[in-house]
Order: sequence, then structure tokens, then C-alpha cells
Amino acid sequence: MTAQAEEVLMATRERLQHLLTSSPSVIYSCKPSEDFHITFISENITSQLGYEVKDFIEDSSFWANHIHPDDAPHILAGVSRLFEEGRHTHEYRFLHKDGTYRWMHDELKLIKDARGQAIEIIGSWLDITSRKQAEEEKQKFVSLVENSNDFVAISSLEGKVIFVNEAGRKLVGLDSLEEALSKDISDYLSEQGWLQFYEIVLPKMIAEGWCEKESQLRHFKTGKLIDVQTSCSVVKHPQSGESMCFATIQRDITERKAVEATLRKLSSAVEQTADNVIITNKDGIIEYVNSAFEQLTGYTRKEVIGKTPRILKSGNHDQIFYQQLWEIILSGKVFRSVFINSKKNKELFYEEKTITPIRDAQGNITHFVSTGKDITERKQVEEKLIRIGKAVESASDAIGMADLVCFSIYHNQAFLDLFEYTTDELNAAGGPRVLYTDSNVAREVFETIGSGNSWSGEVEMRSRKGNTMLVLLRADAIKDDKNQLVALIGVHTDITERKLAEQQLKASLKEKEVLLKEVHHRVKNNLQVISSLLNIQSRYIEDKQTISIFKESQNRIQSMALIHEKLYQSKDLIKVDFAQYIRNLAMNLFHCYNVSSDLISLNINVNHVSLSINTAIPCGLITNELVSNALKYAFQEDVQGIIYIELSSNKDNIFTLLVGDNGIGLPEEIDMENPKSLGLRLVSTLVNQLKGNLEVDTSNGTIFKITFKELN
Repeated sequence: MTAQAEEVLMATRERLQHLLTSSPSVIYSCKPSEDFHITFISENITSQLGYEVKDFIEDSSFWANHIHPDDAPHILAGVSRLFEEGRHTHEYRFLHKDGTYRWMHDELKLIKDARGQAIEIIGSWLDITSRKQAEEEKQKFVSLVENSNDFVAISSLEGKVIFVNEAGRKLVGLDSLEEALSKDISDYLSEQGWLQFYEIVLPKMIAEGWCEKESQLRHFKTGKLIDVQTSCSVVKHPQSGESMCFATIQRDITERKAVEATLRKLSSAVEQTADNVIITNKDGIIEYVNSAFEQLTGYTRKEVIGKTPRILKSGNHDQIFYQQLWEIILSGKVFRSVFINSKKNKELFYEEKTITPIRDAQGNITHFVSTGKDITERKQVEEKLIRIGKAVESASDAIGMADLVCFSIYHNQAFLDLFEYTTDELNAAGGPRVLYTDSNVAREVFETIGSGNSWSGEVEMRSRKGNTMLVLLRADAIKDDKNQLVALIGVHTDITERKLAEQQLKASLKEKEVLLKEVHHRVKNNLQVISSLLNIQSRYIEDKQTISIFKESQNRIQSMALIHEKLYQSKDLIKVDFAQYIRNLAMNLFHCYNVSSDLISLNINVNHVSLSINTAIPCGLITNELVSNALKYAFQEDVQGIIYIELSSNKDNIFTLLVGDNGIGLPEEIDMENPKSLGLRLVSTLVNQLKGNLEVDTSNGTIFKITFKELN
């Protein structure tokens, strides 16, 4: 070889060495044997993996031993395809000298001789770690986007949609990615949303690179507008910094909007309620008070937020009170009591307070809500009532007072003696309602007086020991000067013994009533016996005048017997229904004298008049005598006539009895001042017995007018 040829060869070798060293790929050759012993490797292996060339040349298993354990099996197995196809490419992790693994892209080619025998493998290594990491990051990003519950979209700078994730498509009612990509970004937004995007979001993204704002998406199937929280940003090229596209994330805030609307309503209600409201954290630090709190206590929000409700302490409750309060609310229960608190100006006020624990989704107590009602005026009235109540402490009636929620606030000693409850014991048992054996009666009583009305009546009640008693209850509402209800009061009189005495008296009266009825019945029967005896005796008498006297006597006895009959048939045994009595008496007389009603008619006009026995018997006998005389003497034979009987009374309880007829009238020789006949003498005597007055009118027939008052 000439010197010139050697120089050319040397120059060529240097150029080749420079190309191999400066190339990003490592060039190597190895034996086509089982251990793939490397026979040549370019010097840039040091800059790529940190190893020296001799490390590969001197150790035949160096390459295989530095492949990642997870990759080695399939890499070594895959090399077999090289011998089948002549070429093979694979990627795997190789251990760098600094102890880290690098991803390597390995391309191999099998060199054969003229006989087709494998004589050498040549290949090139390229470090693709950065590409692999970028692919992994991309995959993570794609997975994150696809698995996101938010609407995620990418659009070109011109507004053409180039990607929408599955959650986004579902949110707006699109069935496929192809359908989503056929839309422009303006199609997804409501008219107002697009206007906001064009006028606000887009300019801000161009100026600042991102923008966040509430907007509305349009559901493609229903047309419904969906409230979303929109985050938009400009995606720029990592090297050049040029804008490439827009990335948009939209979160559905429909439920949040509904919750916010509900919270606004609740907040407005709490703020406007007349009750004062305090919200604290679980440690009792005040986070919120409403306007009613400020008005009641005189403290402003600024003065109390961050502090504890201890600023309201008045010193009227001991430490045990507050200890029990915390034990109850920390156990998750509601605490209710009346507090005596202090305003900012140190003025005391009574507050009916309820403290309720608030729990999170896991059931942990996070806050406490306290609602309070100012009952200072009510308590002042109650205290005044208690002072008044002490004045009736010695009263024999059981007197009790309750507030408007039916809790006992006072009762006297008689109440304690009767029902065996102290005030605290009665409230612990449920209040005054427990005294009633009938809950319906209790509800009626408290609803009546609770509406400002009075209630009175007899009620069955029971004591603490379960003893029942009959009580005369007079219940009422107590009102203040403004006619506002402030308390309830009840006066209880035990009438158990009195009622028992009344029942015994009624039973005794019932016995006497039965006895009296029996007496009247027997008197009536005895009079009937006498009448029957007279009737029997008259059968043995032939003298017509004597027979007539017997008949008249019978009629008189019958009139008295009829009185007793009506009395034992009456309800009260004192009064006789005189209208019915007159009818029966007149009919008996018509029957006795065998008078046809077709010939002599009877007109009776007696209103519903009831007379005592002392008055009824004389009136009955008078009527009997006068009707009998009319039937015997007033009418000539076979001449028609009328007999009438009237009884009435005026406003002064003066009775007027008229007995008359339209017959021939009284003979002129009859002197009513001194009558000769037994019947008229009897009438005159009976009128005197009634202390009445008798008048006789004979101008048209005969009319007897008797006026009298009822005898005691």
C-alpha cells in the first residue's frame, strides 16, 4: 500500500470514527452465538450509558446481564426472530452505569456469508427514555381525561372541536366522538354562554393564557341548559411557545346551584327570623349570629365572631349547669333549657334556648346551632303570677298555673295535697296533661284556654299514686295589659264525696218516688173499691133519688181517683197534666150519664197546664159537679147542645176555669150565695178552698167562671 493510500485510509477512518462518536445512536456488532458476545461497539457508548467499550468487549454476558429483569425474557426470546427474518427491532430498559434504567431502541441486522451462514450481527442503539417518558405522561393524561367526571374538550384556535372526553359527551347528550367532533365550540354553549366566551373568556385567555367563569352548556337532545364552572386555557408549544389550541374543562354545577339557592333561602330565613341564632364550631367558637341576636344582646357580629357564648354569661347558672350542657350536646343530643343571660349593657334577659349538634356525612359533630327566644316579659309575668299565687297558697281549692307550652310554673299546697306532685315532678311527668284520665278532655281543655277562652266542667283526674277523683275544674287564660296570653290557670275542687252524696240522695229519692207512686196507686185503687161498693149498694135501692145520690157520689170519688191515677203515671209525682185529666173526666161523665156525643158535644180548651195535687183535686171536683149538673139539667130531652171547658193562666200565674153550656140556664130561685143543692154547695166550698172567686153568667145558657192561684 502506498503512502498516499494509507493517508486516505487514515482520513477515512478518522471521519468514520467521528461520525460514530458524534451520532446519537450507538453502533455495535456481536457474534450470532447464544451469549451474543459484542465484538465491536462505538465509543459514544460512554456518553450514552456511562460504560467503557472494554466493558462490553471483555465480558461476553455484559449486555444480557444489564437488561431489566422484567424485559430480559421476552427480549432474549424475541432475538430468535432475527435468524428467521434477518432483521429485528425491540425496545427494552438497560441499566445505566449511574444505576438508573434507560429505555433503548435496538435495531438488529443479521449478516450471512455466501453459504447463508450467520457470521455477524450488527445493530444500533438509540436512547428513547425521553420519548418513553413523554408517552407515559401522555397516556396518564389521556387516562386522566377519559376517566374524568368533568367535561374536557380541546379545540383549535379557530374554534373547531378536536377532542371531547366520554363524560363530556354524556353531559351534553352526544353518543359518539365522531358526533362530538362535527360540532364547533359555539354549538356547545348557550347563546348567553357563547356571548360570554367571545367577549370575556377569549380575550382573557389571549391576554393571560387562561380564564375561569361560570357558564352554560346546551344539551343537544333536550335543549336543556346545564350550569357549569368553566376553566379555559391556551395550550402552547413547549419549545416555540406558540399557541396551539384551547383546552376546556367544564364541571357540572347544577346540583351546587340548587344547593346554593336552597342555602340562600335558608340563610334569608335564618337572618329574618325573630329568634336569635348562633352557630359555633365544635369547640364553641362563634362563626355566625343573625340580626335578631344583635338586636337582643346589643353585640354586633364583628364583636362576637371568633369568641364563645361565654360573653353572655350572667352568673345565674352554676358550673354544673354548663357541664351538663356540654355532656348532652357532645353526645349528639339536643339540649333545651331557659337561660338567664346578660346583654352588652349588663341588662339580664330570659332566653328559651335550644342547642342542636350538626354532623357531617361521616356522622362527626362539626358545629352547634343555638336558637333562642326572648321570654323576659313572659318570665316577669310568671314571677308576678307566682307572687299572686302565694296569696292563694292557703286556699282550700287546688290552684295551678302553667305557661303557654303547658309546663307547670306554680301550684299551691292544696294542689300538692290533692294530686301529690311537686312542680318539678309534674313537669318531669309531662306537665298538667298527665292529670287527666281522658286525653281527649285534656286536649279540649288546653285548646280552649289556649285560644283565650274559659272552660268549666266536671273532669275525672288522677293523682301521682293513681287515685282517681271527680274534680270541678274552672280553667281560664291569663292575659296581660295588651290582651296577650301569658299563662294558664286552673282551679280544681274535689267533688268526689259530694258526687257520692248526690248519687246516694238520688238513689234515696228514687226509692221515695217508687214508694209515692205506690201510695197514689193504692189510694186510687181504694177509691175505686169505694166506688164499686157504692155501685153494688145502689143495686139494692129502688128509690130513684137515692140512686142518683149514689151515682153522684161515685162520680166524685172517680174524679179524685183519676187524679191519683194521673199522678202515679206522671214523671215527677207532683204535677198533674190537667188537660188530659179533664178529657178523661168528661168522657167518664158522658159515659156515666149515658149521653151521646152526637146529641151533646164537648169542647175542651185546656193548654198544657200542670197542677199540683192540692190544686188539682178541688179543680177536678168542681169540674165534675158542674159538668154533671149540665148533663142532668141544662138540656131538654132530644135537644142538641154544647158543653165547654176552658182552663188558662196569665203572666201573674192566675188560673181561670170556665165550665159552661148553651142550655136552658139556672132556675131563677137558685141563690149561689146560699145554694140548696149539695152539688152547688160543694162547688162553693171548693172555690173557697182554692181561695178563688166564683162568677156565674146566665145570659146565654150558664157559664161558671172560677179564678184562682195554685195552692202551695
